[in-house]
Amino acid sequence: AADQAQAYADYAEAQAAGYTDAALLGTVEVLDADTTWTVGTVAEVEQALADLDGWHIAAGATLTIQFSAGTYNFTAPLVVHHPDGSRLRLVGDEVSPSRVMLRFTGTDGLVVRDGATLGYFGGFAIDGNDTVAASGVLVEGGARLWAGPLQITDFGSGVQVIENATILAGATTRAGWLSVASSQNGISLGWGGVGRLDDVLVSGSTGYGIAVQHGAVLQGSAAAVSGGSQSGVYVSGASYARMDSATSSYNAGDGFSAAQGSLLSARTASATGNAGDGFDGAGDATLYLTNPSNSGNAGYDYRAQDNSYLWLFGLLGDRTYLSSSNDLCDLIDGLGC
Repeated sequence: AADQAQAYADYAEAQAAGYTDAALLGTVEVLDADTTWTVGTVAEVEQALADLDGWHIAAGATLTIQFSAGTYNFTAPLVVHHPDGSRLRLVGDEVSPSRVMLRFTGTDGLVVRDGATLGYFGGFAIDGNDTVAASGVLVEGGARLWAGPLQITDFGSGVQVIENATILAGATTRAGWLSVASSQNGISLGWGGVGRLDDVLVSGSTGYGIAVQHGAVLQGSAAAVSGGSQSGVYVSGASYARMDSATSSYNAGDGFSAAQGSLLSARTASATGNAGDGFDGAGDATLYLTNPSNSGNAGYDYRAQDNSYLWLFGLLGDRTYLSSSNDLCDLIDGLGC
């Protein structure tokens, strides 16, 4: 990494001085037109990423590493860190991601960290082979990732975004559908992590379906979370989540839960068949809900406790509520608390 940084510094200095000859510019070559490299084995993937150290991707150009159909068995994480990473694309089969399987045993999957950016990663099925202490996609340390269609299974966290890193995925950013199944936590944002995630599907988590914790922020729409062993959506530790048109169903905890000074905002969200409450706020949390719906939850449809706020807009009909003597529960449209 130090050699790469020095090479880029030497290149920038020579270019600023007006040199154009490759020999004078040093060992860095310039890619100034859209280019595709095709890979078909793990060794070819690793070689392509190593070769990137010698290339500068000029503004206006992109480099696409196209993965051929097949299964790629990794025993080390796929780490992407390049100064021009915003113009780098790793692509599998965006129509049928299952045709390009990336299998990681005993390790994280894709890793983008330390302020790096990856312009696009999509069209893959990613399997963790039951590696609990790993993430299918890990974005950390101020890094940034744009994700396309991904099908992630059998990790500790399907997607983990931490330490002021950012992930964007879905129809309103770049075309994609992000699905996570059979992982401990489906999608986890924490410690200042930021996510814009639309059209997300999470199922069968042994922990939370979507967890937003420790000052993290999530904005998205049309998420569907189901069949988890805890709450479908859990927001805690002074975090914020906006979950418009989201559904949370048949989870062993609450459908949607906010705690520890967090704010959960949602329009037309629905909670169905959960073993806990439909929408639950605890520990100075705030629930801000517009036209929500509930059906068949074992607990309360809407519950505010421990000095939490519950705001409901546009809701008609009978509902059940719980409010302790220390709670502030404001229900709009004339509904009592």
